[in-house]
This record gives sequence, structure tokens and C-alpha cells, in this order.
Amino acid sequence: MANSRLLVVMLVLLTIPISLGGATNFSLSFDDTIENHPQAEMIKDAIEQGFTILLGWNTYASASSISAGNLIQFQDSHSIIDIEIQRDDSISSHQIVIEKITDKLPKRHIIDALIDQLQYDIPYATDAHITIDYVHKGSFSALVEKDAVDNMPSRVAVVDTEKKVLAILAVAAVRELPEKDVIEFHQLWSKQPLLVGMPVSLKISPWEFSGGISVSTIRFGGFAGASRSLRRYPFSFETRLSFSIPYAIFSGLSSVDASLQFGIGAVLPLSFIGGTTRSWYDDTALRFVVLAGCGLNIENSDVLLLYGVDTIGTVEYRVSENLFFSAGVGYKVWASVDSSQVRDYLSGIDRWSLQSMVGWKW
Repeated sequence: MANSRLLVVMLVLLTIPISLGGATNFSLSFDDTIENHPQAEMIKDAIEQGFTILLGWNTYASASSISAGNLIQFQDSHSIIDIEIQRDDSISSHQIVIEKITDKLPKRHIIDALIDQLQYDIPYATDAHITIDYVHKGSFSALVEKDAVDNMPSRVAVVDTEKKVLAILAVAAVRELPEKDVIEFHQLWSKQPLLVGMPVSLKISPWEFSGGISVSTIRFGGFAGASRSLRRYPFSFETRLSFSIPYAIFSGLSSVDASLQFGIGAVLPLSFIGGTTRSWYDDTALRFVVLAGCGLNIENSDVLLLYGVDTIGTVEYRVSENLFFSAGVGYKVWASVDSSQVRDYLSGIDRWSLQSMVGWKW
């Protein structure tokens, strides 16, 4: 009955054309139950944005018309909207269940309900060998052929059908099944919500390069580093070249430290801990690094050999597929060696430092 009513009302609908990137086009229309609703503009805008996300990434998605209507609002619980999608010669009908629509309901809730309830029902045609097959609370997964796992890198990119990068994912785990394998991905950065059917590209570099500053109670300095993600998630190989000078240099003290370190890092995306929220939270991660190395302290004409370990914890935020920023704290346990003895180089609060960094994925 609801679908028959919707088809009749479609004959007199106001049609709103929408173009997505000039490649994917569809028309969107609404019946009187939506047009006359007190929150009509918010509902229409939310449905438009939802379908822009659902179809905008796929140039093969040729939906000729989409209609929304027959809005039923239950007294105390929820609302239902009928959605009809006509593509070529086929018509599919769906019902979207939403929280009760009032002036206090955020538009984001309607967009999320539309995406969550329709992404598995819209057929996607792509030529990709690997696609996102399932969207979970804090991760994504894909079913792949057995031989695909052997060539799987530590990082992958999610792309649209024009090969533009939409997200960077970490390959978190591989689970073997009798016929195929399941690959689990954790999100490091995304340009938009990730959906079922999106292609996964393996052509991405595991290297990241960064530079930053470090400040402690007695010294300040800078560093440059490189990181290579390892296939053993969540670990990475880390190296850093750093220097520091004491604040006393402004009083005439001539001193500089320089060191080269190597170590292991680990990254933990917040989206995996709390689930993807489709906000800035999804692009944030916790990073922990342990570095060991050696260096020199040059003060006037005296030279000391230094060696020790740094432990660093930072919060990392990715601005784009390449650019990221981080800030955090470091703790140093270092010793100095001269001709006669070994001694602690730093002690107490002087071992702690504040660090900030900017990095670039090669």
C-alpha cells in the first residue's frame, strides 16, 4: 500500500536535480508528507546529502531518479520514510527508520540512518579486485582471494572510481577461511564516510617523514625522522636524527647535543577504540615510540659520548591523506661517557619534554 501511494504521488512531485562531480547524476523528489512537514527543509537537505555520499564516489552509479515520501511519524518513538530508487529499468523500494523527527533532531542522524540502512542495498559496479565488503563499528573488512593476501601491504588507500584517494587504512589482520580470506582494516584518515563497495588500492607508500621541536626544562631543540609501517600491525620502524641546545646558550654557554636513534613505534586509531563517528575523531590516533641510540655532547672544546633510550607518546591528527600533526610528551634515559666514568646525563624532571611534530606521507 505504501509503495502504491508513493508511485501515484510521484506524478506530481517537485523534482530537484543534483549533479555529483559532473559524472554521477540523479534527480531527487519529495511528496507532500515531507514538503508539508515542519522540518521539511532539514529533512530534504539531509536526504540530499545522504545520497550525495552514497552515490557521489561512484561514476558507475547512474540512478535516474530517487523519490522520498510517505513520511509516517509515530507518536513517541520513531519515523519511517519510504525511499524508491529507479535505475535504468529497475525499481527498488526501501524504508528508512529514523528517530522521531523534531526541531531538536540533528540533521546528522537522518544522514547516518540513510547511509547505514541503504549502503548494503544499492548495487555498485566497479572494476576493483578488492572492495570494502563490510562496515563494522570500528573497522572495515573485505573478502579476498587467497593469493591476494601475499601481496597485501601494511597500508592501503580507499579510492573512488576515478582513483582519487578517499581514505587511508591500516591492514590490521588477516583471517583465513576455507575458500577466501578476510582482511580487517582500521581507519587512519578519511575524506568522507566509507561505504560498502568502495575500491581498495594497494599502491601506497609505507613511508612517512616528519620534523618537529622538543622543549624541556633545560633544553630545546629539533628533530627529523622517518617511519615505515610494518606488516605486523600496529608496529612501525622508526628512526630519528635530533639536536638540542641549553637555554643557557643565551648567556654565553656554547653547547649542543646531536644524536641518531632507531626504534619501534605503534599506532592505535581512536576510531577503532570508540567506533567510527564520521567526525574529526576518526582521523585521530595515539602513537607510542621507543627509540635507542647514541650521540655526542659538544661543549666548548669538550666532547662526551651519549647513549640512551627515549619513550614518546603523542596524539596524532591527520589533516589529509599526506599531512599530519602530532603533539605529546617524551621521556629520556640517557648516560654520558668520558675517559673515566659513566654517569646519568639527565635526571628528574629534566628527562621529560614536550614535543610537537608535522609529518608527510611520501
